[in-house]
Amino acid sequence: MMTKEKEARPIRSSESGTVRRIKQYTLLTRLGQGSFAEVFLAKSDVDETYCAAKVFDKSLLRRKRTISRTVEGFKIHSELDKVDKEIGIMKKLVHPNLVRLLEVIDDKKDNQLFLLMEFVELGPVMKYDRETNKFTSTVTGGLCEERLAGQYLLDIASGLGYLHLHHIAHRDLKPDNVLLGKLGRCKIADFGVAHYFEEDHANDKTLSVRSLERSHSRAQIRDTQGTYCFWAPEMIQGDKKFNAYSCDMWAAGVCYFIFVTGKLPFYAESPVEMFDFIAQASPVIPNTLSNHSRRVIFGLLATNIDTRLTVQDLQSDPWLKSTELHSTANGPDNLHLSAGDIHHAFPTMTVKQRMSVCLSGARNSIASTLSQASEAFHQIRRRSYTFQGSQTGPNE
Repeated sequence: MMTKEKEARPIRSSESGTVRRIKQYTLLTRLGQGSFAEVFLAKSDVDETYCAAKVFDKSLLRRKRTISRTVEGFKIHSELDKVDKEIGIMKKLVHPNLVRLLEVIDDKKDNQLFLLMEFVELGPVMKYDRETNKFTSTVTGGLCEERLAGQYLLDIASGLGYLHLHHIAHRDLKPDNVLLGKLGRCKIADFGVAHYFEEDHANDKTLSVRSLERSHSRAQIRDTQGTYCFWAPEMIQGDKKFNAYSCDMWAAGVCYFIFVTGKLPFYAESPVEMFDFIAQASPVIPNTLSNHSRRVIFGLLATNIDTRLTVQDLQSDPWLKSTELHSTANGPDNLHLSAGDIHHAFPTMTVKQRMSVCLSGARNSIASTLSQASEAFHQIRRRSYTFQGSQTGPNE
């Protein structure tokens, strides 16, 4: 008999003891907490699918205010304004390498705002240990093998290419904001400081992504946002404007460096010292890395945006193309394969092996098996077969 995963129990209100719900969604395990929001795993009562619910306290958002510099002068913003902007940007996004916004619910009774988003099963692609100042792979527990890192970079490039073509800069690309699906595909998350260049959208209808990323007149901004360890050199040059798309590409280079080395390419305890290292742009690359990785790192961490690698450069690179697990054109990876699905694709597997494949889909050792399982799953579904067996849910 097929075993089922233990279901996550609903979150209960500390005051009344009742299950926390919003419309048709039941809030389950808390996934994380920030300054203004909590993130929960949620389950829809309609189709029993899972999603991530980002819950904001609107009173806190209204109280927190910041000042930013605009063309007209200085402007005061509340955090609620920023969330509204994030929602507006996410509503424009439909791409397999970008986390999708499913629904927005304004709970006026409890003064809360709910963002229901696609749930990406394995979480951040790398985990950061503050004590050791090192990053470790969610999949391997250590460093990413170069070909795996290449797969991740292509997924990031695909997502960035879509954003830039639609005149959106992410502005906070880092491993924390690159989430891993259970079939090994990456999705870019967190558009809290993303910027939509509306004026460029009105003017540019035919420019390529490469032209936009190397432009000295488009996507120009002087407001620095994001995590300064991932800032490009042009962002620390005082009052000058810079190309926000190209800065995303620099951040992609920092991410790739972290994937294969487990550490930042430029680091110092003092931000001022770190900015000096970034300005010099001379990362120390381990001798163990291949020439392929060296070329990618130096290309993305080029100080001159005219020579910095673009999305199109990455997507046409022969070595990176050889690392691709499966094409973005085949659609999103979030197929929600269950142990029962794997059983129908590979009936000789033991229950333990099927569960391992289902829950650890991104591991290198079973990547090819998963690709075959995914294809088998699609073939069977196209023939209108009905899968039997357990439907796995997230662990508690």
